[in-house]
Amino acid sequence: IVTNRDRRLEHLRGLNLRGTVQSYSAETGQYTVKVDDCSFNDGLILIDAGSLFQNITVCLRGLMAQKLGVFLVTLDGYLGEGGSYQVSFSDRGRARTAAVRPAHFIVPNGTVVRLEGLESRPDYNMSYGAVMGWTERFDGAGEDTSYYEVHLSGGERVNVKMANVCL
Repeated sequence: IVTNRDRRLEHLRGLNLRGTVQSYSAETGQYTVKVDDCSFNDGLILIDAGSLFQNITVCLRGLMAQKLGVFLVTLDGYLGEGGSYQVSFSDRGRARTAAVRPAHFIVPNGTVVRLEGLESRPDYNMSYGAVMGWTERFDGAGEDTSYYEVHLSGGERVNVKMANVCL
């Protein structure tokens, strides 16, 4: 997994803390995170990837960008209900939030993701990797067949639909 040095993280799940990833240990499968405003153990904790939420800026696509009138928003948290994420953005100087499904945004390269719901390669489900690219495409009938290229921690490269990527 690509180490996300200096990437801001939000919601160390269950603890509601913020911090920055310092390193990743493939041996233990854990990240070392420096927690903001914490003096215990120099603010360093070990935590599994499933307990982290990446606070990242994403690019909205299609009708959602038109509906909200913006293209860049910040993911603030996972809502769970219907698979949506809470996003924040500024609208004419006013802070606003909205719920957005993953099909309506593109995550930047380097974002760590977990794969799930893969039918053709179920052995890759629950694997972690880093997004290395995005290909936007539609078939002849206008169906969205866009996908991410993800480099898995074991070295494999896979192309996966947005629906199979979990942040």
